[in-house]
Amino acid sequence: MSDRKILEVVIHASAPEIVTGNVEFAFPARDAVFSLDVTAKAGTLPTLDVTVEEYDPGSDTWTELTAFGFGAQIVDVVFRRVVASIGAVPEDGHYGSRLRAVYTIGGSAGQSFTFSLSVQGKAF
Repeated sequence: MSDRKILEVVIHASAPEIVTGNVEFAFPARDAVFSLDVTAKAGTLPTLDVTVEEYDPGSDTWTELTAFGFGAQIVDVVFRRVVASIGAVPEDGHYGSRLRAVYTIGGSAGQSFTFSLSVQGKAF
């Protein structure tokens, strides 16, 4: 039995969004489970794509860890859960010391999504 504490971070609290954006966060853990909960959508052909990226200070670049989304064809609002390992080698004793979630909202008119995004994992 592991004595590691479960760490949970709310990356994006439930709120309506009409434009693309991103949120940076720290997550000193591994074996992450990202949960995207969409509770409402509106507009013509609305789409929501979310990527989680990790920053590499050596190359000054962001690398995609996982991605998921909702297409216009989805009639009912649903809950999606994605599992991702967020680091193969710890930096300064932490996994994923600088991460960001990028959400892209698309559609042809009046698109919006109300959603929350969180992550859980075993604390390092």
